[in-house]
Amino acid sequence: GARDMKIIPTKEQLGDTLQIKINQPTLSALVQTVARAASLKDTLPALAGMMLEAKDGILTAQATDLEIGIIAITYPHGLCGDGKALVNAQYFANLVKNIPEGEVEISLNGEKNQLTVKYGKSKANVTLLDHEEYINWPINEATTLFTCENQQLRDALANTVIACAKNHFKPVFNGVLLDINENTVDVVASDTHRLAAYQFPIEGGKPAQKIIPYRAVREIIRLVSEPGKVTVATTGNSIVVNNGNTTLTCIEIEGQYPNWRGIIPTNFALEAKVQRESLLDSLKRLSVIPVDANKIPVTRLGFAQERQFNTQGTLTLSGKSDKTGEIQEVVDVELVIGGTTQTTVNTNYLREFVQTAKGQEVLVYMQESNTLPLLLKDASVDGYKYVLVPLRTG
Repeated sequence: GARDMKIIPTKEQLGDTLQIKINQPTLSALVQTVARAASLKDTLPALAGMMLEAKDGILTAQATDLEIGIIAITYPHGLCGDGKALVNAQYFANLVKNIPEGEVEISLNGEKNQLTVKYGKSKANVTLLDHEEYINWPINEATTLFTCENQQLRDALANTVIACAKNHFKPVFNGVLLDINENTVDVVASDTHRLAAYQFPIEGGKPAQKIIPYRAVREIIRLVSEPGKVTVATTGNSIVVNNGNTTLTCIEIEGQYPNWRGIIPTNFALEAKVQRESLLDSLKRLSVIPVDANKIPVTRLGFAQERQFNTQGTLTLSGKSDKTGEIQEVVDVELVIGGTTQTTVNTNYLREFVQTAKGQEVLVYMQESNTLPLLLKDASVDGYKYVLVPLRTG
């Protein structure tokens, strides 16, 4: 989409009016958040920059590499003059992070083309970049898609992003799908070997399907780590996420997401309850087994019933390597349905689910044939499903 370049007054017009008094922790929180959107490449200095703007008692910081953009505001306790300054984001963020706690005074020295940062008896003069080159990401006309609690969006994204592909030839798999309905949203990710889906309630949902790129998802998870409310909106081909004082914008991934609902199995020959911690400990030990380059770490799963008509059973997890030998782990399970059966899975894919789940127990469901996908659930979260395709082992 076309991005309008904002014409910003020259240094002479701005004068030396920018003057801010702010506490170091407040300033640091602001610039650390925003610097994450700045480009690390030096192709265009303005994309590696952070725009600071003081106006009407508010300090705004923003940065973008044109893939994602972050704008954040804060309220300094002293603001005597309005103005703008563009500085290198990474440098400024690192500088502010290492300034001692206490008051920081920031002022613009237009003649020397510097931003002066005073703290205690010390000061730093930061060279300004040409702020007329800064590219603004217009988000005025955004349409709200839904509003929800920060925690819910955070959990949904953190629990699904693990299944996301990083560089799949089909771009839709390199992002996380928001499948939005009026009262719920399904957050879905898949690399075609596994699929994670997480449903939670929302307010004012506007039915739509939007795919958020992997990197933007990681940033949104950081953005919604504190309690509060978050709004997800759309404008053009951008997705806009706002949690009050911070707005993240990213380019959505174009394309039709496959019918993910059809992939989630519903008929099972086995249902087992396993203690999550003991399963995770076993998987951590199995993950120690060395794997040859370009090979998949393999774990065999064997469910066994201890006695007929009794729900007590065991799950044996085994892995081996020609170099180091084998490991056999046995954990107790409750077999709600079914008895003896076995299958083979990617160790990492199973471990990532068990690690991400929060409950004390995980539920494992297997279909009639052990070559069909397994369904894994977190016993404490009803809306979370993880589908795992078994490995075909000869």
